[in-house]
Amino acid sequence: MTKKRKYISGIRLFFIFFISFLITDSYCQLNNKAFYLPSSFQAEKGKCLYFSFSNLNFTKNNEYFNKIADGYTLFGYQVNPEVVFFPSENIGIRAGIFVWKDFGNNKYSRLAPTYSVSIRKDSLSFIFGKLDGSLKHGLIEPMYDFENILTDRLEDGIQVIYNHSLFYLDLWINWEHMLYRGEMEQEKVSLGISGVVKIFDRERFVLDIPVQIFGMHKGGQIDASPLPLKTVFNSAVGLSFQWNSENNSFFQGLRTDNYFTFYDDISFEKTDVFSNGHGTYLNLTFLTKYFDLMLSYWKGNKYISHHGGALYNSRSTTFKYPDFIDPNRELFIIRFLQEIRIMKNLYITARIEPLYDFNSGKIDFSHGLYINYKQNFLLKKSIKTP
Repeated sequence: MTKKRKYISGIRLFFIFFISFLITDSYCQLNNKAFYLPSSFQAEKGKCLYFSFSNLNFTKNNEYFNKIADGYTLFGYQVNPEVVFFPSENIGIRAGIFVWKDFGNNKYSRLAPTYSVSIRKDSLSFIFGKLDGSLKHGLIEPMYDFENILTDRLEDGIQVIYNHSLFYLDLWINWEHMLYRGEMEQEKVSLGISGVVKIFDRERFVLDIPVQIFGMHKGGQIDASPLPLKTVFNSAVGLSFQWNSENNSFFQGLRTDNYFTFYDDISFEKTDVFSNGHGTYLNLTFLTKYFDLMLSYWKGNKYISHHGGALYNSRSTTFKYPDFIDPNRELFIIRFLQEIRIMKNLYITARIEPLYDFNSGKIDFSHGLYINYKQNFLLKKSIKTP
C-alpha cells in the first residue's frame, strides 16, 4: 500500500470513528426548511380568505467530471401563487398555478394548476391534491435528491400527517404519471413513509430516531409499453443527535445524523444491473453563528435509487457513460452552508459542496445560490357562507 493510500485510509477511518463516537445521525441531514412551500396552515378563526405567494429563484452548478453523475447547470425561477379559503378552522382549500422557467429557454418548463383540500383534527392532517411534499418529507439525499425541488417539485396525490410531541409520521402517495389506454409510457407511482421517534428533546439536547421508506412502481395493464412491471424500494433507519451551545457565541452547536440504507428490487422480472444493495450515510454538522459546516461520508454497495442523488448510485445515470457501474461507491463530501434571513419571509441560501471520490481519486464540486420568498396575506376575514 502506498503512503498516499495509507494516508487516505487513515483519514477515512478517523472520520468514521469520530462520527460514530458522537452517537449515530440533521434536519434529516440538510436543513432545507427555507425551500418548503407554504403548508395548509390553520387560520385562527374559520371562514377566512388568504392569498399565498411562494417564489424560488435558483442557480446550481454541478462541476462533475465522473462517470456516475452528469455535470450541468440549473438556472431559473419558480412561482406559485394560490388563493386559500378556510370554510372552517379545520378545513383548507387551496387553488393556484405553478410556473417554472429555466433561463436560456424561451418556453416555460412547466405551467400547472395546483389544487388541494386539507382537513385537520388535533394532531392528524389529511391532504388530497397538491401535497406538502418534495424536500418537506425529510428524506435523506441517497433516497431523495435535493435537485428534485428544482426539476420535479410538484407532487399530487394523498397524504396523511400525524404530528405528536413524541412522534411524527408522514405517509403519502404521489401519482407521477397517469396511464391512459394504449399509451406507450407506463403508469408511475411513488409512495413513502417518513417517521421520527423523539427520544429526548430539551433546550440543549435533542435525540431522534428517523425511519424512512420510499417506493416506486411503474407498470399498468392497459399500456402498450413492452417494458415489464418495475417495483423498487429504498429504506433507511438512523439516529440523530443535536447539542446546542448555551450562549450566543460563534460556535452554536453540533449535530450528527447517521443512517443505514437499503435498496430492494422486488419486480418479477429484474432489469437493473443490481437487484439489492445497501449503504452507510454518516453526517456531522458544526453549527456556527454565520454558517454551517457539514461533513458527509457515503459508503454504498450495489445501491440504486431512482429518486435519490445520482452521486450515491452504484450505476451510472450519465449521458456519455450509461453502462458504467461502480459497485462499491465511496464518497467524502464537505458542505459549506449559509442561510441569510433578509426579512421575515425572505431567505438567501448559499451552498458550496466539494467531494472526494475514493475509487477514482478525483475531486468534484457543486455550488448553488437560492432566494426563497413565501408569505400569506389575509384578504378577508369572517366570510359569510350559506
